[in-house]
Amino acid sequence: MYLMLRLLWQYKGSMKAAIPGTILALIDGAVMPCFALVFARAILALSLTDKDEIKRKTDLYANLFLIFSFVGGLAIFGKIGLFHIAGENTARQLREDLFVKFMTFEAGYFDDEKNGTGALTARLATDAEDFNKVVATVAGISVSTVSTIICALAIAFVYSWQIALLMMGCWPIQSYAQYWQARATWGASMKLHEAYKESGQAAAETIRNIKTVVTLRREETFIRIFDEKNDVPHKGNVYSSLYSAAGFGFAMGCNMFINSLVFYAGCQFIIHGWMDVTQLINSLMATMFASMSIGMLAQVLPMVPKGAVASR
Repeated sequence: MYLMLRLLWQYKGSMKAAIPGTILALIDGAVMPCFALVFARAILALSLTDKDEIKRKTDLYANLFLIFSFVGGLAIFGKIGLFHIAGENTARQLREDLFVKFMTFEAGYFDDEKNGTGALTARLATDAEDFNKVVATVAGISVSTVSTIICALAIAFVYSWQIALLMMGCWPIQSYAQYWQARATWGASMKLHEAYKESGQAAAETIRNIKTVVTLRREETFIRIFDEKNDVPHKGNVYSSLYSAAGFGFAMGCNMFINSLVFYAGCQFIIHGWMDVTQLINSLMATMFASMSIGMLAQVLPMVPKGAVASR
């Protein structure tokens, strides 16, 4: 992980597009809690008895929803586009520097079986792409998630500090679920990285000597060897997928648990006269959208271990 952060700092010059992208990501993250606040008020407006007052407020909230749609759409467009541009620039620079580094090694480095043509070309193809995903996808969603959490906490504290504290107390459970998911993916990614290098090396050696292979009629032998080399990463991918799916499912289950817990606690607070329905609805909406944002981060979290392994 330290090497990945060091690479990000080293290639900060290639990520200038991420600066305006970060601003747009902050706006994108703030849109959802603000939408939740207006949505809660729109629901409460429907409970009024005066039809003229209902029409006046619902017209206002409908126009605000329209504004949120434009602002959110532009923010998401700019965030995704700019972070992907930064990711592609970084990946291109990384590939170039990696190739230049290969050219500076002594000939004895390439005599090692671990540093064959297939393994090195596989690194040029996959490592930069894995690092690109961290910059292009994970970074933008992480910034948006932080913005959403800050705005949601602010709204929750304004309307009910009890709900806000309860929400903060539950977030470590979600964080543990994401840590569990990332830890499983990290271990599998390191093993798969080496396994794919070996399979790529086997394929490169076979193709380089294809005339000899055909002359000796040993095609089936080398096909079997290549299949055996791919058997380990295949099983590793299956295991990693199941483990990651379990972690993601646990994180999503935590979201529902937090929402139900906040709703139950809010009902108890109303019964004891510590808050009213308006405070509960506003706090609950902010909590739900913050939990959804953390869930979105859990979806892209497996990309981080792959990028960390690629930076090695």
